[in-house]
Amino acid sequence: MVVGFYMLQAAGPTWVLEHLWVRPDRMRRGVGSQMLQSVLSTANHSGLSRVHVAADPNAAGFYERQGGVRAGSRPAPIPGMPDRVISHFTFESHGRAGRSILLRVTAWGLRILILVAVGLLCGVSGSLRPAVAFAVTLVPGIIFVTAFLTGHLRYPPFLNTVYPIEPVIYRWLGVGIVKRLVATRIWPVLVGVVPPPRPKIRREFLNYIEGSTQGAEISHWATFVLAIVLAVVCLAGGRNMLAVWIIAFNILLNGYPIMLQRANRWRVQQLRAALARVARASS
Repeated sequence: MVVGFYMLQAAGPTWVLEHLWVRPDRMRRGVGSQMLQSVLSTANHSGLSRVHVAADPNAAGFYERQGGVRAGSRPAPIPGMPDRVISHFTFESHGRAGRSILLRVTAWGLRILILVAVGLLCGVSGSLRPAVAFAVTLVPGIIFVTAFLTGHLRYPPFLNTVYPIEPVIYRWLGVGIVKRLVATRIWPVLVGVVPPPRPKIRREFLNYIEGSTQGAEISHWATFVLAIVLAVVCLAGGRNMLAVWIIAFNILLNGYPIMLQRANRWRVQQLRAALARVARASS
């Protein structure tokens, strides 16, 4: 008697777990855990580094208990369940476990160093202003990202167009350094988000890139505007140094990421235009 089954699909260096089902009368007996271990073992023997899962809301707890790393979520409404959300999880195959642990340790080390640096700034300034400014320009972004993923924050149409002069200005301002940092393997682990596997079809890939950059951009924009408002309030209240710290951290933690995402979207627009020209020429 078949008590469950799963289906894996290769997607570059990542395998996607398309299905993992257990007979209802065999649930909570370890069958799902055994099948998931078989999935990871299969990925390990095949030389693939990760297994990605798009989990139904009822299965999200199972994958989290099994050690899956949350990699975001997306709205997936169905009739009768308008607020349904699909959660993304990523598992490291056994062959890359040591490297994964090293990345996590490195990420935590960098986080501690950042906090120590903020603490040193507080010591040098003789106040908690740097810590307050750091929190004000960082924490709201997490809330705004969640709001975007759940459909409560949308990308405004007036930001859609990226003008040709923008990437030039951003390059002059040193956005290339930020781009190289974000492209490292440590970055997703540092920020706590492992991106889902990228689609193979070029048009779907561009949609994927544009959607992710829009989400990051609008989250940073919302935080940037909120921080500017708080800085203005501080200036009006005579707290000039706190306003200066907020503006400085705001440029670093939100201004540069905004420029990076808009530069990425300019590249996407150029690729879309090139695809359109090819389609017209072949028709």
